[in-house]
Amino acid sequence: GVVFVDSNPPETYDTYRAAGLGQLLPVVPPVRVIPRGAWDDLVNEERVAQETLQAGAFPRVPVSVLTSQPEAGYPGVPEEINHLLRDLQYRMVQLGVPGSLQFVSNTGHAIHHDQPAIVLEAIRRMRT
Repeated sequence: GVVFVDSNPPETYDTYRAAGLGQLLPVVPPVRVIPRGAWDDLVNEERVAQETLQAGAFPRVPVSVLTSQPEAGYPGVPEEINHLLRDLQYRMVQLGVPGSLQFVSNTGHAIHHDQPAIVLEAIRRMRT
């Protein structure tokens, strides 16, 4: 199986543009700390998404999606944006056979740094 940690599907940028957002980074709360090595991924995210779309069909495997987005949405962010963000997470879940979504509290975008035990448990569940 696959565990996605605070990921978005590759069609994210097309979804943002269709909603008139362009890029979402200015909308969501800022990331507290960008882990070393992640900056290139962040600034090249749209290119990486396009490469992912060209990779072919996703395999029919179990998927677990861990998200830092609060289940009720980000405070101070318009409901339509929160709805869009939730929808993107559920699209990731739908890749799986089966798929699951877990809202992880007390974390920022780097769930693997803030709540490593939750990430490890999700990986262990995939192995059973």
